[in-house]
Amino acid sequence: MRVKRVISNNAVLATDENLQEVVALGRGLGHGRRPGDTLEGDQVEQVFFAADADERLAQFLADVPLDYVRAAGRIAELAHRRLGLRVTQSLLLPIADHLHFAVKRAREGLAFQFPLAWEVRQLYPAELGIGEEAVALANAAFAVELPEDEAVAFAMHLVNAQFVSPGMTPAIEMTQTIAGAFDVIERSFDVEIDHRSMSAARFVTHLRYLYARVASGKQIADPHPTFIDAITNAHPEAAACAAKLRYRFEMNLRTSLTDDEVAYLALHVARLLADLREREGLTKGASVTERREARTALIVASAGFFLITLDTLIINVALTQIEAGLGGGAIGQQWVIDGYTLFFAAFLLLAGNLTERWGAKPTYLVGMALFALTSLACGLAPSIGVLIAARCGQGLGAALMLPASMALIRERFPDSAERARALGVWAVGGAVAAAAGPLLGGILTTIDWRWVFHVNVPVCLGMAVLLLTVGPSPRRAAPFDWYGQVLSLLGLAALVYGLIEGGAVGFADPGVIATLAVAAVSFVAFVLVEGRRRHPMIPLGLFRPVAMRVALAAGFAYLVAWYGTVFVVSLYLQQHLGLAPLLAGLAFLPSALLSIPGNLVSGPLTNRFGVRVPMLLGFGLVLLGVTGIASTASLGLPWLTAAFVVPVGAGGSIAMPAATSLVLATVPADRAGTASAVFNTFRQVGGALAIAVFGALLAGPRGFVIGMQTSLAIAALVVLVTMLALRRGWVPAR
Repeated sequence: MRVKRVISNNAVLATDENLQEVVALGRGLGHGRRPGDTLEGDQVEQVFFAADADERLAQFLADVPLDYVRAAGRIAELAHRRLGLRVTQSLLLPIADHLHFAVKRAREGLAFQFPLAWEVRQLYPAELGIGEEAVALANAAFAVELPEDEAVAFAMHLVNAQFVSPGMTPAIEMTQTIAGAFDVIERSFDVEIDHRSMSAARFVTHLRYLYARVASGKQIADPHPTFIDAITNAHPEAAACAAKLRYRFEMNLRTSLTDDEVAYLALHVARLLADLREREGLTKGASVTERREARTALIVASAGFFLITLDTLIINVALTQIEAGLGGGAIGQQWVIDGYTLFFAAFLLLAGNLTERWGAKPTYLVGMALFALTSLACGLAPSIGVLIAARCGQGLGAALMLPASMALIRERFPDSAERARALGVWAVGGAVAAAAGPLLGGILTTIDWRWVFHVNVPVCLGMAVLLLTVGPSPRRAAPFDWYGQVLSLLGLAALVYGLIEGGAVGFADPGVIATLAVAAVSFVAFVLVEGRRRHPMIPLGLFRPVAMRVALAAGFAYLVAWYGTVFVVSLYLQQHLGLAPLLAGLAFLPSALLSIPGNLVSGPLTNRFGVRVPMLLGFGLVLLGVTGIASTASLGLPWLTAAFVVPVGAGGSIAMPAATSLVLATVPADRAGTASAVFNTFRQVGGALAIAVFGALLAGPRGFVIGMQTSLAIAALVVLVTMLALRRGWVPAR
């Protein structure tokens, strides 16, 4: 297939091998595509041919996330098998649309008792059975609790589909009555309706079904007033407009409408009005307030990423002074670093889940408060034990902040091009921290090592003040998955602890083997349990798109290469070549500084070429750097080693924002927290694994240089495999 036009991130208008025009669906299928691009068969999940693929379908697919269309397809297939209904656009669109609106209502806490529940159960048991399965499917797929009465609504859509023949004249041109209805709505709300839009077509579909029910004498009529009251209370403006429409319809139809039909009409007027106002806002662009809040959220998110990265680096130069003041020896120094890493990596998945449940803003504020308090505790620590405990608390605060920072960007920058640029700016926070960390740590340590931690407190206070000016974040209501949370926490904690200890005492140590075995068993149990949970902590379908798996592999591969490079080069310069710590630290400064423009150029590259080009370019530079360091290690030239460190850091600054953009584009907006947490968990595990394995190789019997070259060869191999995955077309070419 060849692309003719991109409809959305998940849908494109294309021509097949027979030159027929089709609409093709697939997760991330339209992301970065351009006319003329080729679509691989394994990327396409569903196809609508020319007879079904009209402009309304294209508009619908641009408005409704792919997950809802996919779920509606499963419901429509049930209707096809059990009722003989043909799976066409006229069946699929109303189901997908209702599903999308029902999930939205559930998340906003709006529940209606639908009329005719008793009648539907008596007259249409087959349709109701499919409706009940549709509710169960929606609850599992979207982590909501739809009211049981939604099964009645789904059943009525299936009943309505049997009223109307597929070959009916388009409903927009059906009668003068419908044109009059639009006129009433436009005058009531001072809006202008595009009669060709999906919003108008959706409303007309309801009117068409209303006509069919009136003609067949099967109007909705329920003796219980709860539905009418609920609609009137939730949408008073729409209810008033529906009353005007009732008068016009009864005049033209020469019959009376039931109160329940009018309530249904009010519900659809409310939906039309919401669509019109939302589209009007998009047409006019973001308001001044929205733009200000987006900038503020980006500043806060970038500052948070700066602090998270800074506290992994700033501590290293202060370890000698900390040991002199608090004691603890080499083991104590090691756990001042590893305590932060352990809790940061172990709690990332939990933090991502909390980001979706609480909202990005509250989660970020909680994480920031914890980070500030534990930073203060670190600076006031009277003993090495208290310091290590406070560092663990810092890691937990950082874990809460990181996925929330990415979710803040995802929700404040809905446009993919703007989001790519914002992610580049966000990544600059980490690059600046990488450059400033050792230098800032050295400056503060000359005053007192405790200021290495105290400096975080005023920054956090300023961030909190700024973030409080930003509007509320969306949240996803779902039961808390205790089993998944405990198993993921146990598995990640055991894995990271086992890797840390394995690097220190060797992987043959019985304690390390037992710890890693606990991690393996926990992860297997996690997969088995999550696959059976109605509301899983991480839907396993998150890993189904190949593009997501490649993005996760990219995050893992880069941290293997970068953390491994920093680790082995630091030891090489100091222990093997005898450089002072300050000079060894300065060897990384050019790389860190050049990462800043790399992060800034990544967004424009992604917008121009898609994610594959910056990822391939970035990983190509990383591969050049690690192979260059390995091949010149035996020469003993520190300036040459420092020169080859530059492409490793700069390459990552180009590749990682693009990989992050791919992760966020591959999932629905309400899953951004979990997706970013999974992505960063893979990154942290990659870094921990690199340090553990490379440390064992450096201490091996074949000598330091051979161990260093072997370590970097492993990093190069991991990067090369990732590049091959990118070249195979598993992510969008443009």
